[in-house]
Amino acid sequence: MCWLQAQTALALGVALDQEGVCTAAGGWYIQVLPLVSDETLECLERNIAALPSTTDLMAQGVTPEQLTGTRTSPPSGYRCPLREDEKGAR
Repeated sequence: MCWLQAQTALALGVALDQEGVCTAAGGWYIQVLPLVSDETLECLERNIAALPSTTDLMAQGVTPEQLTGTRTSPPSGYRCPLREDEKGAR
């Protein structure tokens, strides 16, 4: 068996109210691509270290888009690029 180790970062957070009821939960996972430059990796490490608590972010209602500065869902009006005959084959 061959094991591959990849540089990754993972953060999970769960916010509870006074009664122990979950009010928010979420997290993120990052795995760097092969051949990433040392400079990019160092920048990523600095940015991750500077992030506030994931639990605090979830409790504040921070969205994935706000956290990353990108869109994480397809834009409205998105259409699957598969042709109609390929859809039926599934």
